Amino acid sequence: MKNRHIVLIANDVGGIGGMEKHLTELITRAKNDFSITVMASSMKLPEADGVRFIRIPTLRKPFPVMIVLFSVFASIRLLFLKQNLIHTTGAIVFNRVDVSTIHFCHRGYLLSGVQDRDVSKSLFHRINSAISMKMKLWLENHCYRPVRTRRLVAVSNRIKQELTTAYSRPESTVAVITNGVDITKFRPAGPRERRNLRDIHGLPEDGTILLFMGGDWGRKGLQFALQAFEEVAKLYPDVYMVVVGSGNADAFLHLISDEVRHRVIFAGRQANPENWYQMSDVFLFPSSYEACSLAVLEAAASGLAMVLTNVGGANDVVEDGVSGYLVRQDVAQIVSRLDTLLRSPAHMTQMRTAVRERVERMTWDVMYDRFRTLYEEILAESSQTKSRLETPKAGVQNV
Repeated sequence: MKNRHIVLIANDVGGIGGMEKHLTELITRAKNDFSITVMASSMKLPEADGVRFIRIPTLRKPFPVMIVLFSVFASIRLLFLKQNLIHTTGAIVFNRVDVSTIHFCHRGYLLSGVQDRDVSKSLFHRINSAISMKMKLWLENHCYRPVRTRRLVAVSNRIKQELTTAYSRPESTVAVITNGVDITKFRPAGPRERRNLRDIHGLPEDGTILLFMGGDWGRKGLQFALQAFEEVAKLYPDVYMVVVGSGNADAFLHLISDEVRHRVIFAGRQANPENWYQMSDVFLFPSSYEACSLAVLEAAASGLAMVLTNVGGANDVVEDGVSGYLVRQDVAQIVSRLDTLLRSPAHMTQMRTAVRERVERMTWDVMYDRFRTLYEEILAESSQTKSRLETPKAGVQNV
């Protein structure tokens, strides 16, 4: 199949973001089966051998300008590129393409009624976001029509529902292929390893740690997590909360009283998230909107007890009451579920084991196998169509 040429188009390939990680895992495997060309502003693959990279020059800021420049330049460059299949990440070029992976449906997000509660964002940031949203909606409306994109791939059942509803896509043209997780890298730690990790980072050896992981704190519900911790911390003096990710901690500290504030650690962005999962006990993630959160998959693979809102692919990972708890953005309900876990260490252990077993079926290899099957189906369809067009009609002789 190496003679089959696939062009993958994204703003950035490789790095720490969810979409960037997804593309790294996909390309690392696909290059062994297909000839791969990547069109992006940047490519940071750990193993780039055998991958052709075409850099699309553009500005990084302001974001609306970046969107326009990338779409225009990439669309023009694509016209002169030989390929058998075009795979984009989202609505990103004006050309006809074969496959597009959707990690975030902007119209679905608006229709969900979710409000951005991050008060730390500046006026300029909010204006920039509003303009960017309008441009993304226009691009989605243009690109997600069947005549422009043959197949859409949603990273969760929720995204599929949003696409079929918001853009009237036939369900048969929207597949669901969830993100994966490295179950070797993200794994439960033994007692000694966990104690060593906590000691390195100055965390209490015997306390129970609630972990929140991610950026965009307003959308991901950090305020609800902190308010719930405030109540739980008064009942359990050995409970701590760790927040890993970029954000303005000062904008959220008012939610925590002086009495328990010393038990909240804002660790910032970390290069080795697997260590922070391994030293924690409960993953607390009351997000208002997700597509298919890598943090949820990583926490589950690390064997943490899960307390999540039922958004994105959460119910693919958590069976409520068995491998975790699905909650609303309701402080009282979150406190109740945390209290149930903290009162029964045996119950917490059962949930941690159950969620690890459940996520072991959601690896990156499984994800790629499904993409490879989809590629082969599309390539076969294209080959059949080409053969029909080249076959002379009955009664017509070639001269």
